[in-house]
Parts: sequence; C-alpha cells; structure tokens
Amino acid sequence: VNAPEDILERIVATKSREVDVLRKHLSELRTGVEDTPPPRNFSGCLRDSNSVAVIAEIKRCSPGAGPIRPDLDPLRLARSYE
Repeated sequence: VNAPEDILERIVATKSREVDVLRKHLSELRTGVEDTPPPRNFSGCLRDSNSVAVIAEIKRCSPGAGPIRPDLDPLRLARSYE
C-alpha cells in the first residue's frame, strides 16, 4: 500500500510537468499573437465599398449533397476573390 505522502508527491510531480508544458504553450501563443496582423475591418469593407460587396461561403462538401469539390484549397480560392 502506498503511503499518502507518496501519492501526493506523484500528483505534485505530474501536475508540475503539466504546468511546465502549459507555460510553454502560453509562451508560444503570446508570440503568435504578437506576430499576427490586426484584423481587417469586415463591416467597414462592406459599408465603404464603391462596388458590390459580397459575403461568400467556400465549401468542399455539402451535408445534403456530399462532396462538391473535395480537392478544393479554400485559402487559395478565397485569396483569388480578393
């Protein structure tokens, strides 16, 4: 039978390792946020446009119809519309 102290030591050691991993992830997230460009003004782009403004959805498949374009690269297609 393990003594309560042994169990607590294992719990503390495990949690300490988990906290170290989470701190590393937090540091990476902060770096990522600092390197991210500011968001675009979505509503301003729609309101201030001198031409037709379109909101579109890009989908590889439809829940009802199944695959539409399974090989679609959504990011590339969206950038081609800008």
